[in-house]
Order: sequence, then structure tokens, then C-alpha cells
Amino acid sequence: MFALKKIIGTWLMPLPLLLTIFILAALLYKFTRFERTAQIFIFSSFITLLLLSLAPVATRLAALLESQYPSYQNQSVDYIHVLGNGHTTVDSLPITSQLTPAALARTTEGVRIYKLNPTAKLIFSGYASGDINSNAKMNARLAIALGVPKSAILLLESPRDTIEEAIENKKITKNKTLVLVTSATHMPRSMKIFQQQGLTPIPAPTAHVSKTTNEIQPIQNYFPRAKNLAISSMVIHEWLGLAWLSLKNNQ
Repeated sequence: MFALKKIIGTWLMPLPLLLTIFILAALLYKFTRFERTAQIFIFSSFITLLLLSLAPVATRLAALLESQYPSYQNQSVDYIHVLGNGHTTVDSLPITSQLTPAALARTTEGVRIYKLNPTAKLIFSGYASGDINSNAKMNARLAIALGVPKSAILLLESPRDTIEEAIENKKITKNKTLVLVTSATHMPRSMKIFQQQGLTPIPAPTAHVSKTTNEIQPIQNYFPRAKNLAISSMVIHEWLGLAWLSLKNNQ
């Protein structure tokens, strides 16, 4: 079920989904009489892909999620839970290069909060996903390199997604004060999942991609770029996740 969910979720991302629609529309145009319908699908998929690749569109979509929770406000906490993301173990590279940008931002924010709460426990979660090391262990390596003592770190190496992370967290934190660290786009879904487990974490969003500024943006920001499509895909992934949560809760 977990693998099937990942496959379906990946296929529903803008690039594979719109390319599939484009190819099917091309076949429809070539081999059937529904040429007008095929043309509409081809044009629509192209325009959608173009719009999702523009910075003004991508960042505004991200802002819908990222604006829901404020940054950490220096509250005192007992536990700091940094959710997993991704990594690739390559021992010849520095640990900062082995983590994904999101994992790097989450771990750094977790360490920053720990420095403000030196008596707290720092929880890292995340499974290996085919790698020789779990993501929890790799994020902990960075934290240790940044000065966090091993005695302050707890590892949850089996959770494969946020639901499993919340379930495992509940066994540890119980009624203690908890701060939840994850990407700003992922925070609304994460908070909902943790709250469904009876937990009331303090949000600590990081890795923001929508940043309000009054400065005039350079003209190249209005050209389609792959990184903007990646942001749009990340937002759509979160919307699908929220929809899946609602569907499960209504069953």
C-alpha cells in the first residue's frame, strides 16, 4: 500500500501527468477523429506546464501553505522533532552535500532551536529508503558536526512517512512540550497529522520558498524555469496529501 501510494503520488505530479495527457492527446489526434478535443488537451497541458514553471505562480501557490503557520517564537520546549526528508550516503563528500536541501534546512533549524533549549532532546526521524543509512542517522550526523552532543539526540529510523513519524513521536513525548520542525510547505499537513495523534506541537517551519519583498524582481524571474516547476510540484504534492488525509478521515 505504501509503495502504491508513492507511485500514484509521483505520477500525479505536474510533469509526468501533463506529459501523459500530452502524449495521449497526440495519439488521439493522430489515430481518431477527435482532432478538436485532442488540440484542446495539447494546448491546455502546455499552458498549464508553462504557468507552473513561472516564479509568480509557483511562489504564490507555495504562499498559500507557508503563510498558515508563523516561524518559531523562541518558546521553551522539552523535545524538538525534525522530520526526515532525503539523503544519499557518499562518504567522500561532506555531510552537508549528502543531505537534500530540505533535510539540510530542517536539521539546521532543529539545531538552532536546540541551542535555545540546551536541556531539550532532539529527535530525528526517517527511514533509509534504499540507502545504507537512515535519514534520521544522517541528519543526526550533521547535528553532531554542529555541536549537538550525542546524548541529546534520539533516532526514529523506521518511520517511512509523516503519519508513522507522528505515531512514533507519541510514544516518546507524551505530554511534554514539543516543537515540530519541517519545511514550511509541509507544515500544514504535518500539524494536522500530529494533532490527529493527540499531540499539540509548536510549529517551526523552515525552508520557505515564498518570500515577500517590495524589491523589483529581475526580468529573468518571469521566464519559465525548472526550479519553479519543482516548487509547484511540491505544493501539489502537499495538496494531494491533505486530500488523502481528508478522505481517510471521512471513511
